[in-house]
Amino acid sequence: MRRTWPFSFLVLMLSLALMSCLKEADFVPKPEKALDKTLFDHAAYSLEHSKFDVAQITFQTLINTYPDSGYAVLARWILQHDPRLDCHTPANMYFSKVLSPCNDGTL
Repeated sequence: MRRTWPFSFLVLMLSLALMSCLKEADFVPKPEKALDKTLFDHAAYSLEHSKFDVAQITFQTLINTYPDSGYAVLARWILQHDPRLDCHTPANMYFSKVLSPCNDGTL
């Protein structure tokens, strides 16, 4: 009888530990952070801090990755109407550094 007591206690503790783990199965994970909002916030921050290349690429990534998002509509509008991003379109990036009024004298 003396030898079975520690074994019984160990089995009881193990079963309680496993039951507490099973209770966590009802846990509903939190929804993931909205990645489209994160991309938009990063692009807006870059635009505010004059990092126009980063802003343009991030807005374009947002549009390509989440085309149905409301942030994609806003990003598309910003790319089309913000004058600071006129010379930073992907097709004209090299020529904008050479020929455009956005040229700051460096290549």
